[in-house]
Amino acid sequence: MKFLMRLLTAALVLVAEAWAQPVRIEVDAPQAVFLSGETVQLLVRIKNASGRRLHFGDDPEWLRFSLSTQDRKQVPKLRALDVSSEFDLEPGFEGIRKVEVTPAYDLNATGFYTATATVRVRELGVELTSPVPFRFEVVRGLRLWEAEFGVPPRAGEAAAAPETRRFAIIQLRMADQIRLYYRLADASDQNPIRAVSLGTYVAFAAPEAQMDRYSNLHVLYQSYRRSFTHCIVTADGELIGRATYDFGNSRPILKLDERDRVVVSGGLRLVSTNDLPPYDPRMFPKPPPPQAPVTGPPTKDDEKKASTKKEPVGIKPKK
Repeated sequence: MKFLMRLLTAALVLVAEAWAQPVRIEVDAPQAVFLSGETVQLLVRIKNASGRRLHFGDDPEWLRFSLSTQDRKQVPKLRALDVSSEFDLEPGFEGIRKVEVTPAYDLNATGFYTATATVRVRELGVELTSPVPFRFEVVRGLRLWEAEFGVPPRAGEAAAAPETRRFAIIQLRMADQIRLYYRLADASDQNPIRAVSLGTYVAFAAPEAQMDRYSNLHVLYQSYRRSFTHCIVTADGELIGRATYDFGNSRPILKLDERDRVVVSGGLRLVSTNDLPPYDPRMFPKPPPPQAPVTGPPTKDDEKKASTKKEPVGIKPKK
């Protein structure tokens, strides 16, 4: 017990010393849980308490990361990260640098990871490391649907051996929400190519997924109480289409039309800022304005109605 107390005291002393530095470094992320194959983006917060303007980014080694697994093994670095964007940080201000670390580190294995950042401050002649490591988890999620498909040949490329890939629709529970993902991998499913969140998801309504004849993936899922989202993903994992539908008079579903295209049937198409491609007013023209009443010289019917108009009771016409 005494040993643990000494360790805790030493850790608190180190954190206090780090926070007393003229420049404070923190590592954070928009989320603490990532799907295997998803891009891991870290946020580095730099708080300038030095009393002078500081310049960052002109040195390719001004920002470095150290990532470890849950058993304290260092994650090997595969390639250099591009962190060369320059900026000035005024005294008393905080700067945030977003860095995608997955191109440089293999984080596909599931488990817990910790990340720290080291920042070189040229004006002060020091290198400072974030005192508190950021902890995140990589998970597999719950598979709801998956299918193998053949990659269509690309225009202009020489004939090559057919390539097979695998799409999967995965549910991932966060702390305060449930999100739906698509994951693209090779045929063995061991080498993820891309994993992207489609958005929040109502778990009690199973999503629909279909492949079209061009090897595009179509996903229709319930995103809110009466709202549905239709997404289209290419064979390379690129999200190229997104549209929102209301329940309307019937629940929207995926079906093949007379030209064998996967389309949404039912529901009511809604215009949203989340549309992909972005909303184009020409696709949804405004309804014509109401027509003004037609006026002109009185007709025979108008004269007849005027002649049969009853006079007020008690008033006699003058002779």
